[in-house]
Amino acid sequence: MLQLAPASATVDAPLSRRDTGAFDELERAARRFATEEGRNATPNARVTVFRFDRPSLVTKSTSYGMALSVIVAGRQRVKVVGHDHTGDAGAGKLSAITRSADIEVTFTETPFVSVNVCFCPSLVAESFVALAEAGEEPSDGDSLPLFVSDAGPRLVGALSRMLAALSDPVEQRVLVPLAERELLFHLLRSPAAATLRASVGEPADRQRILDAMKFIRDNASKRLSVRELARAVAMSPSHFAHRFSDVTRVSPMRYLRDVRLETARTLLANGERVNAAARAVGFESASHFTREFKRRYGQSPTTFKVR
Repeated sequence: MLQLAPASATVDAPLSRRDTGAFDELERAARRFATEEGRNATPNARVTVFRFDRPSLVTKSTSYGMALSVIVAGRQRVKVVGHDHTGDAGAGKLSAITRSADIEVTFTETPFVSVNVCFCPSLVAESFVALAEAGEEPSDGDSLPLFVSDAGPRLVGALSRMLAALSDPVEQRVLVPLAERELLFHLLRSPAAATLRASVGEPADRQRILDAMKFIRDNASKRLSVRELARAVAMSPSHFAHRFSDVTRVSPMRYLRDVRLETARTLLANGERVNAAARAVGFESASHFTREFKRRYGQSPTTFKVR
């Protein structure tokens, strides 16, 4: 087993006895969403809560970009498929996936509860740029797919605030994005997370890639190709595709798909019909849209609408 962060490393500072109240608050907030065994959705598609009542065999899933899992009860073992990297994490620990990857998870101690956050690739890139502009470039670190560390009080506090804000529609719209940025800030800034920061990408071309992300979001319903995106930011198609993946850890076309699905999810939440939402975001086939939506969010568009 490879533990990428030293046993004593934390994302901010160790949880002291005084901080146990904050961790208890996080656990209570997580259990409010953990109403069923398995994956529990929240009003925010990027935040999920997992609950398992019995030790399980290997569970396979896909992480879409950088993802954080904070364990509030039980223990899990995570393996990145295709890499010889395994992380073992229990209550008070976090495990972080640094890029899109297929993973295998075994819940070794139960009852198990965790809070999982999948970060939007554009937000990761924007946070990286913001840190670099503030004079904080990534320290040396291997670009590895997984690390395990202690969860510190600032990260636990931000995660608790995020879960609390999900219960109010206005707070969800205003405060959840702030908490998400705070979580990512702690992850990208921590010395223990050098591997995360190394995986975000090199500074070269980052502004052009950010411009391309904005172009995609502004034109997501249109037919777009890598060639068209590269032309929009004055780069060659091959160089653009390579640098886009370096900075965001996803391909341009996967990012386009994720933007479309996020927009469609908002339309469905506001009452739009499934077929209309699919057409509005650029899916020509309703069945294709349904397959991609279910793969991304774990439920069909129809099920999401009636939830």
